[in-house]
Amino acid sequence: MGAALLAVYAISDVARGYLAENGNAAAVAPAILTELATGGLGVAWSDPLAPIPSTRTIARRVAEGAGMGVAAAAIAAAVIVAARIAPARAGAPGLDLIAALIAPVFLAVRHELLAHGLLFRAMRASPPWAKLAAGSLASGAWTFGHGAWLGETVVSVAGGFATSYLWIRDRGAWRAMAAHGAWAFMVATVLRGGVVDVGPASGHLGGLDGGVGVSLIGALVIAAVAIVGIWRDRGRPRALSDAAG
Repeated sequence: MGAALLAVYAISDVARGYLAENGNAAAVAPAILTELATGGLGVAWSDPLAPIPSTRTIARRVAEGAGMGVAAAAIAAAVIVAARIAPARAGAPGLDLIAALIAPVFLAVRHELLAHGLLFRAMRASPPWAKLAAGSLASGAWTFGHGAWLGETVVSVAGGFATSYLWIRDRGAWRAMAAHGAWAFMVATVLRGGVVDVGPASGHLGGLDGGVGVSLIGALVIAAVAIVGIWRDRGRPRALSDAAG
């Protein structure tokens, strides 16, 4: 399974590099290739032993995940502004904001399928704590390996913890994908002049640039939102199988 993960990553990364100058295609094509490959290796978006979820159920899961990502980014930005680490300036929202959603979402899909979906498929016999640890470290390694600085890597580890929990809890990808994509869209676009500008930002679950203080705030907020999500999930029935995670 490790060889398969490396092969899928390499192929999709070659596609991303080849399409680097083609805007959204550089995010969409590698994500589709990754989905086709990981799907063939048994990574599922929903628990395959549970009843097939309805469109309404999937929409609810996506909305819950996106809400977590948006909330984490908005709270982090509010704390940064309140602490006077960065000022908040008015952005310039427009129709291009919708198009800007494409790349962060598809980058999140590729990241989650490789760094968590395929990893947890290989670790399906491992205890949840081991998966959480591995998923957190995998996200940090992914971000650091793409040239990120240490602060972004710390935020990515926290994000990896949050989305790993969602994978493990749901035995599927919907909430994790939505949370990751929403966070990336917020920090890369919405908070970078798309609606409001709180200073330089980076997507890819990287975090708001601006120093170690900003990174720690981002990581702590993500962890807090994840803990709230864990608390809210206490009364929910668990998924039926380990096939997706």
